Amino acid sequence: MEAIDTHQHNGGEKNLGLMGRIKNKFRYLDLWLLIPIIAIMIFGDAMVYTASTNMAIGSASSFLIKQAVFGLMSLIIMLVIFALKINWQSKFVIRSILAVNVILLISLAYALLFGQVTSGAKGWIYIGSFGIQPSEFTKLGLLIFVSKYLAYNEKATKSFKGILPILGILMLVFGLIMLQPDFGTGTIIVMSIIGLLFVGGVDFKYFIRLG
Repeated sequence: MEAIDTHQHNGGEKNLGLMGRIKNKFRYLDLWLLIPIIAIMIFGDAMVYTASTNMAIGSASSFLIKQAVFGLMSLIIMLVIFALKINWQSKFVIRSILAVNVILLISLAYALLFGQVTSGAKGWIYIGSFGIQPSEFTKLGLLIFVSKYLAYNEKATKSFKGILPILGILMLVFGLIMLQPDFGTGTIIVMSIIGLLFVGGVDFKYFIRLG
């Protein structure tokens, strides 16, 4: 009976069409997580506006508009990814996460060797007038990689040896960023990963040992 109900549910979901399935998926959207994200984005826009009014060329709100556009694009991409049906356990997804992080590591090394200095740090890659800072993408890539590793490797939370691969990659990323040097970004990445390890259930005594 349960199998029949499940089949009927899946069949009914297919009959909903694309927009129907998307609406059905958004029923599970965590508003307590979404609202703080939007609030932080608005706060960030306000900080950009107050800090850049005297620096703006032309309109006093040019930096604010650029920040708001990128923020809106990020929010839309986040919601689209949420709406997609992704099998995070598939080999394709796992290989894609690994491939993206390898590319990010290579881009960090490339920026260090051939990038341009901006605000005292050699961490930017320019394609014409368009600049890319690989370390910003590395934050997200590393968080996804570590989350995936912790979710499907229970031994990682049971022993210090289990988290060594994460710490090794973290130190490599931190070292490349510090050579730019960009202490702020490096510190944010380290603290984010340590916080993720703690939330993921890694024994607190390992943090004491790291200290």
